[in-house]
Amino acid sequence: MKPSDITIQAPIFAQERKPSLGAVTTITKQWAVILGKCMSKGITHLQVGRMESVLQSMTDEQLNKAGVERRDVKRHAEYLVSYKYDGL
Repeated sequence: MKPSDITIQAPIFAQERKPSLGAVTTITKQWAVILGKCMSKGITHLQVGRMESVLQSMTDEQLNKAGVERRDVKRHAEYLVSYKYDGL
């Protein structure tokens, strides 16, 4: 028998990619943004709760002077906390 020149090659699998520094920093930045948004929402929620507590502690007369009805305290608290001023 003659030896043939045909060689059998092993299948080539995709090499495992090691995460590059750029990929790691991108993921870190994405998590930082998500965490920042969650913290911002949490702080806003806390501020609304405190404002609502202050408004609830006011008397009906004080609320009337402020132009707020007791049933609208929560909505008014949200408005006071989230109100954005126009540029002067």
